[in-house]
Amino acid sequence: MAVPASLEGAEYASYQDGQGTGVATEQRVVLYAANGTPLIATPVAMADGAANPTIMRTATFPMTLNAAGTWDRSRAGDADTTIGSQKVALISPAGTRLDAIGSNVDAAPGTRYLGVGAALFNGASWDRPRGNLDTAALITAAGATTTQTSADQTNYNGCGVVVLLNLTVNAGGLGSITLTIDGKDAASGAYYNLLTGAALAAVASTSYIIFPSVAAVANRAVAMGLPRVWRVVVTANNANPTSYTVGACVMTAK
Repeated sequence: MAVPASLEGAEYASYQDGQGTGVATEQRVVLYAANGTPLIATPVAMADGAANPTIMRTATFPMTLNAAGTWDRSRAGDADTTIGSQKVALISPAGTRLDAIGSNVDAAPGTRYLGVGAALFNGASWDRPRGNLDTAALITAAGATTTQTSADQTNYNGCGVVVLLNLTVNAGGLGSITLTIDGKDAASGAYYNLLTGAALAAVASTSYIIFPSVAAVANRAVAMGLPRVWRVVVTANNANPTSYTVGACVMTAK
């Protein structure tokens, strides 16, 4: 159908069509904008990623505006998809959306964080709570003649620690080593002593305990808590070689 030659004072036109209903003459109304553009376009099938319409459309399905500013067909929710899915958002008093983390992780951000499991605040971010946690080998020494120092260890939520030094080789009993456990000051980065063991020369396993409720034993057990950052140092008291390993278990049970 052609646009009427003149639209003065009229925003619609009509035409006759004798098809489709059995009525001899049908009257249909088409609305036009002032520039001659139809206000209601021919209905079209809906598709994902459709551009924002510039004219009115007759949609056959509801549409959802996506983050890209285009439109997707709405889904029924019977499939895992973010396209066209209707969502429920939790909004903070500040107006920011709260996000859930797919799997509970350490050092989760403190903003927009919706924990899906238990989490403990460490002063800067959130950590998963632990049970008793065995570390990997802190020190592995083979024929060592110098002092060995472990990497800094992070205590997420442990109350104390059991450290085991297993001296396996000391030829002639000539070597001598001493284990110490240190904490680390967050302000200065300086280390401070928590426990100092006695000098060892015999091939044997020796355990050391730091725990609030333990009975204190000189050079072996200290009744105190384990700080956030700690380490183990094994000092070589002479130049004779020794072989040993150091492991630990951070304990949470009280």
